[in-house]
Amino acid sequence: ASSTSLPIIPYLELQAQPETVLNAFATDGILLVPGVPGFADARRAALHAMSTCFAQSTAPAQFKDRLLADGAQRRTAAAETHGHTLRPMQVGCPEFEQKADVLRTMVHMTLMEVIRVWGLAGNHDNKVVFRHESGNPYMSLLDAVSSATHLEHFHMYTSRDGLDDSDGRASLDLHTDAGLLLAFASPLYSKATPSTAPKATPSGLVIQRETLEAIDLPEDSIAFLVGEAAKWLPWPARPLPHELHLPSGQRAWYGIMSRLPEDAVKTTDFDPALAKQRTFGEWWHRAMTSLSSSTGIGCGVAEAAVADPTHLCPEGQAYCWMQCMMLPPACTLSTAKCVHPDGTPWSNHSEMCPTCTLTCPAFTGWDFCDESAASDMIMQGFVAYGITGSKTKPCVILFFQSWVLNTRWKFWLGTLGVFTLGALVELVATIAIHPTNTKLSRFLQAALYCFRMTLAYLVMLAAMTFCVEIFAAVVLGLGVGHAIFGHSRKSNLSGPSLCCSHGSDLRRRSRDIRVTPCLQADTCVVLRVHGMTCGSCTQTVARALEGVNGVASATVTLGSSGPTGGLQGPGLAEVWVNAGFPGVEAAVSAVEDAGFEAQSLPKS
Repeated sequence: ASSTSLPIIPYLELQAQPETVLNAFATDGILLVPGVPGFADARRAALHAMSTCFAQSTAPAQFKDRLLADGAQRRTAAAETHGHTLRPMQVGCPEFEQKADVLRTMVHMTLMEVIRVWGLAGNHDNKVVFRHESGNPYMSLLDAVSSATHLEHFHMYTSRDGLDDSDGRASLDLHTDAGLLLAFASPLYSKATPSTAPKATPSGLVIQRETLEAIDLPEDSIAFLVGEAAKWLPWPARPLPHELHLPSGQRAWYGIMSRLPEDAVKTTDFDPALAKQRTFGEWWHRAMTSLSSSTGIGCGVAEAAVADPTHLCPEGQAYCWMQCMMLPPACTLSTAKCVHPDGTPWSNHSEMCPTCTLTCPAFTGWDFCDESAASDMIMQGFVAYGITGSKTKPCVILFFQSWVLNTRWKFWLGTLGVFTLGALVELVATIAIHPTNTKLSRFLQAALYCFRMTLAYLVMLAAMTFCVEIFAAVVLGLGVGHAIFGHSRKSNLSGPSLCCSHGSDLRRRSRDIRVTPCLQADTCVVLRVHGMTCGSCTQTVARALEGVNGVASATVTLGSSGPTGGLQGPGLAEVWVNAGFPGVEAAVSAVEDAGFEAQSLPKS
């Protein structure tokens, strides 16, 4: 196949075509990205220097040599990249190492951009993509990939003398890669015969879409192949089976295999009740050891076209059309079936079926909501579930980790409970405990206050789930409770309020002037104060009085409540003084300066 038959998006157009990226990886499993500035020259310089270095190196310990199935030789130099940090290569060839770093940087930069666009297209509703083993979320694919270690290889293939490709034998048999996405440059051929000159020579890569097809790779393009780890993604992706056929001569190649973090856990597999989660690191190491592979790292899942090699698949996977697929929830190896899109089984294993998937009768999707992304605060804003729920929206966790509203009856029972809490807040506000100086009275008042604050904060936490139905239950519960109990509110206790008159209930008391201790003391002055309407007014008057010389303390109270709930009569100010007090006129003047009217109350 020529490169024109493959999905192609120029580098500068990636951001504008996210859906094309998503569709290319979901249906073809391959994408070509040309137009990276300076890439063609960097590729040619690095691979030329690689050919010289690999042939003349005096440090063979830095390389790994391998004999391939058709007798070709492969020499490999490996490196790693952690996140965005390229670790240096040390192969004893300074010129190659310098030019290789330029090529590595360009391919890595393009890989991260492709992954970013792919993640935005696949996760358009901003759900959790993966979870850390600890439970913390990876909110984007780029976030996860940036926390992982990726594998890089420079391969030099040397074909067996006299080899031609007429017998169709592959140097590397048909397989799929183990990683997430393989990014690689078009290979550079040298010592080729005239019929296999560099620009006329195919890449040697043969892919399997509907049929096996050899493809050409333009020199200015970076190719991206989907690997098995892409099945961990919560959106469709197709690992692409491929094989390698070498013409005569030498073939220099560079690629980087992106992976997921070692502690990444699929959202569908994460169980907060388990101390040990099934992580990507465990899956990767099991894939490396349990499946026979002749391709080396980066091509860690080699699969031959045998009748049913499910026994070769890692735990939790089954064989379906040339690849191991993850078992859907509720499916087992005995119940899982590989089927066509119309539901008919894939029974002829020699038949091409790139759209086949695994399913089983027991798996019908999530019941009410997405349990794998359950949260006590939905970070995407208000979400409505309706009567039947939404299988793509995260379940609500109400108050406790185990209270997951993952079924219809749990959800509406939780909503009713929140409504009741709202009404109960208003009911508790009507309870009054007569204030006395006993310890029991003070304890009961404090306990009642703590109980009401607990209810109020629970209602607040319920509203912060950002669930439309639960938020509506909060508002309706408070409103109905106020309508039923608000008229009988008599409590001296009150919760947080923006209304100053409501908050002043804590300080309001009716007093009998004839038995006030201040009236019986010679060192106390009593004033009538007019114009006070709330608790902040009493504080203002008290501060003004305490600023007068000779005033030891001042206690200011509002007038008593009238039958309609308003204030009736003036307030009182009890001013305790000492020998330095200049007189009642100074206290009256201080109150008037604060904006209120005052007059002295006779003690006789």
